[in-house]
Amino acid sequence: MQYIIWILTIKVEVKNVQLQRTMEVLSAGGMVQLPTELGPILACDADNEKAVAKLLKTGQKQGMGPLACLMAHDAMLEQHLGQVPDLAYDLMDFSTKPTLIVYDQPLHLAPQLCQGRELAILVARHKFARYAVARFKRPLAFFPLPVNTVASKKRCEEMGRGPLADVDYVVTLQKENPAAQPYAIIALGTDGSVTVIKE
Repeated sequence: MQYIIWILTIKVEVKNVQLQRTMEVLSAGGMVQLPTELGPILACDADNEKAVAKLLKTGQKQGMGPLACLMAHDAMLEQHLGQVPDLAYDLMDFSTKPTLIVYDQPLHLAPQLCQGRELAILVARHKFARYAVARFKRPLAFFPLPVNTVASKKRCEEMGRGPLADVDYVVTLQKENPAAQPYAIIALGTDGSVTVIKE
């Protein structure tokens, strides 16, 4: 019993240390690799224009898709959108797999995230990701990471190529070989339109 308590204590301490380091790196405008329900992501402070520019440059070099935004809860979502369609809440509550929802009129974010007038947003379900964003008190801009570029514990000292060359901190709570998870992308227009981009 004492051994089990000791193991659990170690895990909590490791998690707390990694959470604190994540906060420090994000606050300094750096990039972090975080575990999420989508799989690992490369993320930065979505309010920091210079940090988002750095993330965009990294993503463009690696041929990644458009930037998305990670938020902690509904209240944060409402702070950064002109209008949240009612259907969005149902999708977040009842979707059986991770779902990126594309919204119109994002607000109060770095200009690069608002210039297209549409933005894909994920409200985190993953415990560490949700708690990290809530504690940071600001959304994160992110790219989902392809499996072949994910830094595991063994590769943290070998980050010399691709997006790994630019990452400032890697949260190593994920498995050694984390797999990207299938996810849906649905666009909700303020006019009530619904477009399924990816099932």
